[in-house]
Amino acid sequence: MPNISIPHKFKSILVVAGWGTSLAALTLGTIFQGLLLPNPSELLPASYGANPLWLWLFYLGSFGICVLAALVISDFGESIVSIFFAYGLTALVTFVVLALPDFSGIVQPPGILQQSALLFTFNALFPFPLFVDFVGTIVGSALGERLL
Repeated sequence: MPNISIPHKFKSILVVAGWGTSLAALTLGTIFQGLLLPNPSELLPASYGANPLWLWLFYLGSFGICVLAALVISDFGESIVSIFFAYGLTALVTFVVLALPDFSGIVQPPGILQQSALLFTFNALFPFPLFVDFVGTIVGSALGERLL
């Protein structure tokens, strides 16, 4: 197998891209399963008629993705900065996928899904998942600096 070396600046960019898209895929899968639907009466998203185990698996998966990404970056400062870029990419991808029927002109009147997509994205990613991902990044960075 050939030894391919990637310059350090491209390594971080590629890790952030993978990190953001992985979190977006996990978030969208959980939204489409009906586990992260907006609930105006509570701080956390509602899980309608579902086993809370699946919601915990979402949070554990998100935590694991952040730990692995921070391990790969293996620099504490760079990992902390990278989580915010990855989280921005996650929010962007989640919003675009949820509003895609509106962007492509399938839904009439135009613009009707954008507000719902924004609400779903905000409720699915803030505040608890952001805290879980931030803690996962800190744990991954600490493990990366300790082990590598």
